[in-house]
Amino acid sequence: MEFLTILVTLALLQLWGSGGAIQRDEWFQSIMESVATWTESPRLRLFLIIISPCILLLLFLGLVDTMLFGLFSFIVYLGVLLYSLGRGNFNENIQCYLSAWNSGNLAEAQKCALNIGGTLNAPAVEPDTDTDTDTDSLLDSSASASAETGNAANEHFEESGEAASRTAGESYQSVHERVRPVILYEGYQRWFAVIFWFLALGPVGALAYRLTHNCARGDMLSEDDRHLARQIVHYLDWIPARLLTLAFALTGNFVSSFELYWQSMWENKSVANIVEQAALAAIGDANGGKEYPDDDVSFQISGRQEILALQALLSRSAVCWVAIIALFELFA
Repeated sequence: MEFLTILVTLALLQLWGSGGAIQRDEWFQSIMESVATWTESPRLRLFLIIISPCILLLLFLGLVDTMLFGLFSFIVYLGVLLYSLGRGNFNENIQCYLSAWNSGNLAEAQKCALNIGGTLNAPAVEPDTDTDTDTDSLLDSSASASAETGNAANEHFEESGEAASRTAGESYQSVHERVRPVILYEGYQRWFAVIFWFLALGPVGALAYRLTHNCARGDMLSEDDRHLARQIVHYLDWIPARLLTLAFALTGNFVSSFELYWQSMWENKSVANIVEQAALAAIGDANGGKEYPDDDVSFQISGRQEILALQALLSRSAVCWVAIIALFELFA
């Protein structure tokens, strides 16, 4: 049933562009507001906020399992998966950004970039931690970078006055280098991670991932709660992010990206960092040291081509995942 649900979901996404009206979070925000006052323990709060809806879903699925020969269960599977996918019309927001970028309107491009994630958030890519850093600090830094609430990105884009005072070349490159990881991380978390947990644990797994991600990005919880949620998201992202980098290698430049994929298997860097490096290698930039043109017009063309190449890589990787799932369903 999972594979059929994924196929139907992909068809609906082609038709609608996003989960649309199904992706309404008011009920979850009400839960967060209520539970926030029940206990002082962040762990217990997150447990109640995330696990209680999952338990209710599991019980409901048990009740409707045999109704209408499984048709009702399929409808529930489909609804939960659509709800659990990323918010907003991802491709449409990228096109908005590229249109503003092509016209040379950086201010409008920055506004469109804030909408790429649907929730106006982006992961903050932090530098690698020194090897002598203790384990707890490393995990904390990596987890925060993997599912950051987006304050760094918002501050970067909203400083229009500062951006206006920079030279045109610097402004273009700074915006491009911020938007690039946003696109890749949002492309990952809105579909790839959700599908992985849907296949691993069914609708409950997909729902748990989305609710945890919402907690990490929401502003209704305390910083301690969000910090803990970011740590959980980091661990939930560990396997699917690395599977995505493998898909990048299979659908991109295999020679330059597979070695980087193998290294990323054992490194505890942020998901945003891993995905970006692997994607750049897959489109031919193995060392992450691409030299961009100095003049604005050439940089506009180069930046646009890179974003389109990364968007196409994400699409090919999605097809790769579906093909692998189909083969597994066929021969397993």
